Amino acid sequence: MTWLPVAIASGCYLPGMARQGSSGHDEARQKLRPSRQVYDQIRWDPRLDPAAFVIGYETRASGTEEIGLPSFDPEGDIPWHRVQYIRQGTTTVWDRRRRVDLLEGQRSAPAPPARFGLDARPVHRSALALIPPREAWAPIEAIRQAHDRHAQRWMPHINLLYGFLPEAAFAEARSVIAAALRDVAPFEVTLDDVRRFQHRASATVWLHPRSEPPGALEALQARLEALFPQCSEQSTVSASGFTPHLSIAQLRGGEDGEALVAEWRRILPITFQARAIHLISRRGDEAFAIRHAIPLGEPPPEEGDR
Repeated sequence: MTWLPVAIASGCYLPGMARQGSSGHDEARQKLRPSRQVYDQIRWDPRLDPAAFVIGYETRASGTEEIGLPSFDPEGDIPWHRVQYIRQGTTTVWDRRRRVDLLEGQRSAPAPPARFGLDARPVHRSALALIPPREAWAPIEAIRQAHDRHAQRWMPHINLLYGFLPEAAFAEARSVIAAALRDVAPFEVTLDDVRRFQHRASATVWLHPRSEPPGALEALQARLEALFPQCSEQSTVSASGFTPHLSIAQLRGGEDGEALVAEWRRILPITFQARAIHLISRRGDEAFAIRHAIPLGEPPPEEGDR
């Protein structure tokens, strides 16, 4: 089959589209691809830019909300049946109610070969993260348990690479990471402010980590991403690049966000030493758990220690 770029109303171009006409229209009405299949297509088709797409999903509290496709967690708390549409700019490329699928014509595009080990595609059931020591958790968890819907799934953490390689590749990844970080000294991290990522009808509230020496956290993330360039979601999710953050809450439009943020600032500053990074994953419906701690500034482990 030959793939031709088709102009769509926004002025953007998408390669491939279901044929127009009554027969194609009737066929689309009879069978609409699931939202997960369309998500996977956008995420992995090299002809499409995931950062250009937005997912609209239904909530019980505030109707429809939107999230950038790279920020959407396919294994997260938003069930697939609540995904109502996917748009690129002002053009809706998939819509559940209207039964629109402008990307349908790409279904037969050759699938990239499966990759394993260090070349595996990233998954959203694993991450490479900086986890504060447990003695720093108490004031953070007091907020998260009341206001963070992800508190039962994640420990307090700062994601460095997420999604990351499947857990089956952790042993191999651990050795590569340890070798690359043997000259990276431990550094100090201070959670010094409460900030927000503002969404259309809600906000994600997070603690800002400041590193000493300045930029140490960002440099660490960049070195890790260079090892696993396919795991670039944290640095490409927005135009500002990698934004280190420790999420503590989600706020709806009707909540008194300013008062809560002012109250939460009272727990700051919180300072700890970043002495290791952590390979974490979740199995089945379990919460994320630490599988490996990789110390900073130490030689790679011996074979028998892995």
